[in-house]
Amino acid sequence: MACGTDNNTQKKEAVLSPEWWNSQWKGRMLANRASGHGRECWEAWDSQEDAEDYYHRAAPKSKSRAEELLAMLGPGDRVLDIGSGPGNLALPLAKKAGRVSAVEPAAGMRAVLARHASLLGLKNIDIIPKRWDDVEPALELLPGYELVIMSFSLGMGDLLDTVHKILAVAKRDVLIYWHAGPQAWDVEAANLWPLLHGRVFTPIPKADIVFGLLFSLGIYPETRILPSEYHNSFTDMDDAINKYSLRFDIEPGDVHKRELLKAYLKEKLVKKAGLYYQRTANIGMRLSWNMADPAQNTMRL
Repeated sequence: MACGTDNNTQKKEAVLSPEWWNSQWKGRMLANRASGHGRECWEAWDSQEDAEDYYHRAAPKSKSRAEELLAMLGPGDRVLDIGSGPGNLALPLAKKAGRVSAVEPAAGMRAVLARHASLLGLKNIDIIPKRWDDVEPALELLPGYELVIMSFSLGMGDLLDTVHKILAVAKRDVLIYWHAGPQAWDVEAANLWPLLHGRVFTPIPKADIVFGLLFSLGIYPETRILPSEYHNSFTDMDDAINKYSLRFDIEPGDVHKRELLKAYLKEKLVKKAGLYYQRTANIGMRLSWNMADPAQNTMRL
């Protein structure tokens, strides 16, 4: 037998290539959008009122994450926050950082971030009103960031392009937070989209694909599991139906679908002290690495 790589090894290498992992990401992301709202996640956040509400709801969960990131930050360090939202991380980090670049495409989120930055007297935050897909690093970003974060904002269609852009500007620490395994809303959507719209729901791609693509590029991130609980309450059943109707694209006058939704919610929500409660558990993952650590980044070897 001739020396060298056999066909089976070549096929295996092709399956584990960055392009293969990216194709898995692209396929699942496209299927998710087609089976759900038919749009990207950020497009749901044009309302400043909704963005302000999200800012306050996310504050308790973001606090510990911000404290952890602040401990990694030195005075004068530059921070890139990709998909910054209303600023739950960008704002506290800006109090210590030299400069923060916040990339955020949603108008409502940007408005809330700008408002709170003004209230806090922070003048070192540059808000970039674009999708990360459309950002040109050489023209719109600083030449190197000591800290790059992407906190549950990985909704891009091209994962490989997303990572390449991060690598082009990251100088030291990179942290990507994303969902691991089926989330509570995945299970709920799997039940409700077929019931309400007659189509099978496909969840967004998860952290396993992100890890696989990074590994195939020669980046070996540390991983940390992040369990969390989410509590939601509704004043009454009509309040729950109205909010779920917005989430699942039900027209206000569609009596039949609202009745289907009401029957579903009666089984899922818990009534206590006059309110209807929803409690869910989700699993996230933190993938992090240091660009200068040869044990974690072998791309240049």
